[in-house]
Amino acid sequence: MAKQKLWLITAVLVLAAGATLLWDRKNAGSGGEARVGRYLVEPGTDLERIDLKKGDKTLALVRDAQKTWRLGDANGFPADATRVAQLVDALMRTKIDTAVDAKPEAMAELGFGDGATTVTATAAGKALPLVTLAGPRKNGGQYVGLGATDRAFLVALAVSAEPDAGPWELKTLLDLAKDEVKSVSFGGTTPVTLSREKKEDALAVQGLAANEKEKPAAKAVETTPTGLAFTKRYDKSNEEAKSALATPTTVTVTTFAGKTYVFKVGSVGDATKKWFLSIEGDGVAPELKGLMDSWWFEIPESTAQRFTKGRPDFIEASAG
Repeated sequence: MAKQKLWLITAVLVLAAGATLLWDRKNAGSGGEARVGRYLVEPGTDLERIDLKKGDKTLALVRDAQKTWRLGDANGFPADATRVAQLVDALMRTKIDTAVDAKPEAMAELGFGDGATTVTATAAGKALPLVTLAGPRKNGGQYVGLGATDRAFLVALAVSAEPDAGPWELKTLLDLAKDEVKSVSFGGTTPVTLSREKKEDALAVQGLAANEKEKPAAKAVETTPTGLAFTKRYDKSNEEAKSALATPTTVTVTTFAGKTYVFKVGSVGDATKKWFLSIEGDGVAPELKGLMDSWWFEIPESTAQRFTKGRPDFIEASAG
């Protein structure tokens, strides 16, 4: 009987020890090894918001009802869809390779201090587990944290997600195909209009005098409004932009689809000029509608040169 009791007690102790070991392994795995092999964001997740934070800088990328990504909120300035897609793709392709056994006090040494970026992704109105990105490692890969940064993990890919708004902006204001341009009218002291009846025709100067002929430069006018991008945007309180556009050069573009664009271009400075542009009309891209009245756009000088032309740039007097 004594032996049976001893055997029973021993069995109970063994079972208890086994259960404790399984419990410890389960809890250790949930904080570390169990996450190895998982993706930072499960592939196929339909993200609707991404919040980036680094130090005191924050940036929200929000998808509106038309599936356009915007900065700040659903009514904000359009975000560069390609750049957002690259971030989403990186989050869904990055798989955790190794759990790093780092003590809490060593986490900062791995890059989880002020230089780390936190990423909160939202899908179906619910926030997914927080992802913390340390800086890229010199010998490849990157340390990341999932949820609370009390455990480090190593991934092979380095994900970049800086919360500076500038690089995330949609810089392309207009990407009109050349064959859509029906006419271009340059204002200024010597106005001139170039137009055509059919897409396959070349734009031609209107109202040539008997002793005038077109310069070869007239053939390139159709490229004036195409691939139009800005370098920086300013709100309407900006004094430099306001001064530059107080007496602008105006260019009006019409398309075969019946849309009209009015571009105003001006500069400030003498030796070194800064060029600014505004756009009016019904032809702006859908994602920009309602926003153009709120911003001035700084553009490169090479872009400004396409708009600051007049009659002498396209016409010369014929000999005799």
